[in-house]
Amino acid sequence: MEKIIRPSADLRNHYSEISKQCKETREAVIITVNGRGDTVVLGLQDYYQLKS
Repeated sequence: MEKIIRPSADLRNHYSEISKQCKETREAVIITVNGRGDTVVLGLQDYYQLKS
């Protein structure tokens, strides 16, 4: 699978789109700051699955 990488500005400006993308694709989205990986956004159900 191809990694989904988005800049932090997209998280601010397009949160609902990123949230929908995580839920529909069940893939994590990597958020970058200054071009470097910083945070991962993951759908809640996938998070719970990871924790169990």
